[in-house]
Amino acid sequence: MVRAEGPLVLAQELARFAKQLEKINATLSGEAELRCMEPNLEIAIQCGSLGHVAAKIMITPDHMTQSHEFKFDLDQSYLGPLVIGCKGVLSRWPVRSQPSA
Repeated sequence: MVRAEGPLVLAQELARFAKQLEKINATLSGEAELRCMEPNLEIAIQCGSLGHVAAKIMITPDHMTQSHEFKFDLDQSYLGPLVIGCKGVLSRWPVRSQPSA
């Protein structure tokens, strides 16, 4: 088990990931990536031929001394609930507009 604490993901990063997940869920092709400004978490979900879905999660509590990578396959039916979960988080903590400089 790997546990990382603190603010790891910005709302706009999660919103971008959710949009990418919606696209691959609709087309069953392409990739969705959660790339965070904080170096503790990164997720990539890739749809290949015949609806094959592969996930890679990189997470660490200390990016200076550790790295942990998990790879596994998913059923394509998990994509829709994943989108719904992301949108649920965003409904509670929505993307805030940035003040213009």
